[in-house]
Amino acid sequence: MGAWAAVWPHSFFDAFPGLGLRWVIGDGPFNEHLTRDVGGLSLSLAVLTVAAVRTAGQVSGRWLALAWEAYAVPHLAFHIVHLDHLDRRVDQVSSLVALSVSVGVPLIYALAWRRAGADDARRAR
Repeated sequence: MGAWAAVWPHSFFDAFPGLGLRWVIGDGPFNEHLTRDVGGLSLSLAVLTVAAVRTAGQVSGRWLALAWEAYAVPHLAFHIVHLDHLDRRVDQVSSLVALSVSVGVPLIYALAWRRAGADDARRAR
C-alpha cells in the first residue's frame, strides 16, 4: 500500500484498495502531496516492522506496536465518523474491518512480546 501511494499516487487515489472497491476517490479532490506523504508514512512503518522483527528485541517490539497504534487508532477513529463518502454498505464495513485489523494486530503483537519477555525473565531466574 505504501509503495503504491508513494510511487503512483493518482492510481492509489483512484483505485485503492483494488478489486473493484474504491475507498479514497470519493473523499475529496486528489491531493498528490498528501497521497505521497501517506505512502511514505506507510513505507516507514513497514521498514520499522522489518527492523523490529529482525532484531526480535522486546523493546523494539513494544516501540513497533506503539508506532503502529499512533498511526492506526486516529485513522480508524476518523473513518468511523466519516463513512458518508462510501456509498455501499460493503465498502463501509470492509474499510472499518481493515482499519480495525490495523489497530488489533499491533495490540496482539505487543501482548505477544510482553509474554515472551516475561517467559524469558522466568527462564533467566
